Amino acid sequence: MNSIGKRIKFLRNQQNITVDQLASHIGMKKGSISCYENGKYEPSAQTLISLARFFDVSCDWLLTGNTQYQNLQTVSTSLKVSEPLPSSYEYIKPIDEKEETLLKLFRKLGQRKQSRILKSLEIDVEKEIEK
Repeated sequence: MNSIGKRIKFLRNQQNITVDQLASHIGMKKGSISCYENGKYEPSAQTLISLARFFDVSCDWLLTGNTQYQNLQTVSTSLKVSEPLPSSYEYIKPIDEKEETLLKLFRKLGQRKQSRILKSLEIDVEKEIEK
């Protein structure tokens, strides 16, 4: 796979999704996706980020194909911290399965839908705080 478009098409086919479905999930027109896959245009940086998040791969792999293709979930679960973090770091609670599912689904939405969901959540949190 020697082009961004071929890597996008590979990922889309691997997950059995149509151009229409991909375009809908990342908030683009299907014609744009088709143009990327056919090498007529190259995606913008923001589009690359959206594609990488949707497919759970690195932007580097999408751009160059030079890094080993891996699903980022596989990479993140295989990393182990061998030394304790410096004391200046605050303890960060690991996310549970429900939060992980929420994040994966959220990343598959287009930017407009993500913004609407965030606004709705902010309103709900403010209401909870007021109680």
